[in-house]
Amino acid sequence: MRWATRAAIHIDRAACAWLIRRHIDGQADFIFVADPAEIPADATTFDIPGAELSHHAGDCSFETILRRYDLADPVLWRIAAIAVTSLGLLWRKIPGTSLRRPRRHRRDPAAPTASQPPSATIRRKITQARTV
Repeated sequence: MRWATRAAIHIDRAACAWLIRRHIDGQADFIFVADPAEIPADATTFDIPGAELSHHAGDCSFETILRRYDLADPVLWRIAAIAVTSLGLLWRKIPGTSLRRPRRHRRDPAAPTASQPPSATIRRKITQARTV
């Protein structure tokens, strides 16, 4: 069977190819395309936007394939957790989080940086702490 995905290989695609060859189709023939128009009609697509075997409902492609083919091996789900973490999607798996990436904390503009000397108040507190 032929399987097609995007050419720029990343952790999720590499893990999916391994999963497919190891647990779904031992004779899998992989095609990596730069343009979705290049996908052969007889190929099963994975990790391509809009494909059945892609990111869905917060799952990465690896997890989608596990669910689609009813692969319940706990080791495979542990590998899925590694793939999710490496993709930076772990925040989606934490209960109570939204599907939006959390905002980073912004640095206080009043806080001194390495290029700014500390204020007189901070210098006085540092000096007092050293003498105690």
